[in-house]
Amino acid sequence: QLTDEEVAGYLKTHFNLHAFPLQKVLYYSYADYLESKGYRLFLASFQAFDHGPVDRKVWRKAQDNLKELQEKNYDFIQKAALNPSIKEFIDNSVKKYANFFDSGQRFENSDQNPTHNNGTPWDRAYSKGRNTLLSDDDIKKYHYLEQIP
Repeated sequence: QLTDEEVAGYLKTHFNLHAFPLQKVLYYSYADYLESKGYRLFLASFQAFDHGPVDRKVWRKAQDNLKELQEKNYDFIQKAALNPSIKEFIDNSVKKYANFFDSGQRFENSDQNPTHNNGTPWDRAYSKGRNTLLSDDDIKKYHYLEQIP
């Protein structure tokens, strides 16, 4: 199965996504797939950071060892070759979300960030405490509240 680092490596290498849009595209890809299919597209663990759901492992790699993260792209390419619909799903997520989240400045006010809507998976986790894990069950049930028109 794909991992969060492999998908992030692909996103960084092929689309040159910076930290904020990288995390958002990673989360929305994961959540959209989980909501529509009922199971994970890749292994990941998202936490309720101040600016929305963040995969801490990917966040650390992007901060500390970007080259290692980008090298994970090769693993993604090999795995996606066995199931081209995975790559297509990720590519479509980039098209849908990357431009929307192109600048963190756009979301200085948390009311503008769709993951911060009332009742979203992030909202439910964050209300329990900063950096709380988002549950897959909450993503399945409440992801529709953070959809982007």
